[in-house]
Amino acid sequence: MNISRSKTDYRKLDKEILKRWSKIPTCIVGDCMNRQNIMSSRIGSIENGMHLCGQARTVSVTHGDNSAIHAALTLINKGEVLVVDGGGFLDRAVWGELMNLSSIKIGLEGVVIDGSVRDVAALRKLSLPVFSAGVNSTGPTKGGGGKIDVLISCGNVAIKPGDIIIGDDDGVAVIPLENSEKHYEESTEKIKMEEETIKEINSGKNHKDIFGIKEIPYITKKV
Repeated sequence: MNISRSKTDYRKLDKEILKRWSKIPTCIVGDCMNRQNIMSSRIGSIENGMHLCGQARTVSVTHGDNSAIHAALTLINKGEVLVVDGGGFLDRAVWGELMNLSSIKIGLEGVVIDGSVRDVAALRKLSLPVFSAGVNSTGPTKGGGGKIDVLISCGNVAIKPGDIIIGDDDGVAVIPLENSEKHYEESTEKIKMEEETIKEINSGKNHKDIFGIKEIPYITKKV
């Protein structure tokens, strides 16, 4: 088994800051990040209504092997989100009911896996939010190794330890920690703007005027 880890020295965010972030939808913050840093649509929750928000702890694994994930669970702190780069490999599950139960006891905020999970019926009954690229009943291999607390790619987005991860019914957003204050302010402003737009729609204001749609010219043909 060849598992290694990097030293992490990222800024730990206060619980109140993360609580405020948890109220920001992925769509909103994604728009404020120039429609970037949203994971591929292959990454989704295993059940509607799941929501997570926390700082990332990262793991990179060899295809279909979950040895490094088990090792990471001995290092992760309460309230953090485990983000796994499984290379998008879907033919073996690297997460299941037993790991889920243990993670709840640890206090994990949630897990995001660019790979497959199994025991989905059981996972849906548990309190831990799980986002994955797929489902497969075939179990993982052991001993393939991996890396913990390194820069990874999950759902085609780069993630480093400490980045803010938000997951909801629309997908998963990654907010770089170094830009988080800026993106939070932009997100709260966008929410206010959308609330005003909703008021205009409900008041019966013309769609063209609300969204600034220009007059559409007719197509004319020469006779």
